[in-house]
Amino acid sequence: MLINNAGNVFAGRALTADGLERTFALNHMAYFVLTHALRDRLLAAAPARIVNTASGAHRGNSLDFDDVQMERGYRALTALWALEARQHSVHA
Repeated sequence: MLINNAGNVFAGRALTADGLERTFALNHMAYFVLTHALRDRLLAAAPARIVNTASGAHRGNSLDFDDVQMERGYRALTALWALEARQHSVHA
């Protein structure tokens, strides 16, 4: 079983070495990268399970698809809320 439970909200906007806004990179891309890296092991351990966690902070907010990287204005909680709203809509 793989449980992805990493998350954080950063006070200021910054980019990772890959050029991603770091709240997005940690809360969303890190799950994908780690899961992909462990894919062969998970398949070999069948029946394996993957669990991704998220908070309810997305409620009442929306994602600006024209500014996903928040280049026009970064607010820490907006970054968390908007990105979690996207994650929630994908899994709903």
